Amino acid sequence: MKETLILLAIGLLVWLGAKYLRKGRKKKEVKYISTYPNLTMIEFDFYDALNRYAPNDLILDRIASDQARTFANYCDALKIKANSHTGIGNRMYALQTLGATSVSEIYVGGYRTIETGVNRLKESQSHNRTMLENYTHIGVAVVNRHYVAIYFNIK
Repeated sequence: MKETLILLAIGLLVWLGAKYLRKGRKKKEVKYISTYPNLTMIEFDFYDALNRYAPNDLILDRIASDQARTFANYCDALKIKANSHTGIGNRMYALQTLGATSVSEIYVGGYRTIETGVNRLKESQSHNRTMLENYTHIGVAVVNRHYVAIYFNIK
């Protein structure tokens, strides 16, 4: 009998404690903090060209740049020169899990200069539309004439 009362008392204390803790707790909002990527000079030049063309200043992002570099390395390894977005779902998912509300990617390969590559992107209706949308963040990579940029917004 004594043991039963002790167990009931412990159960009541646990229940009251859990109820009290739940009542006072607020849900914490996790905010995405963009960190500066480690880029080469040609990648900074590519970012600069895209940022000058964009309607607003784009925040350069490390995670998106890492995703772009992985894709640029893939394109370089397979010597892809045509428009390709293989595996874009994985790159989008990686950024969406961090809070990105919209993600878009541009790719162009095989051009010697950034200016030529960016001009080619401007000629593509879908790529040009992406470059002119009001995105807030961007990640870039350039690997052996494979130019990749991933644009996104954070909620």
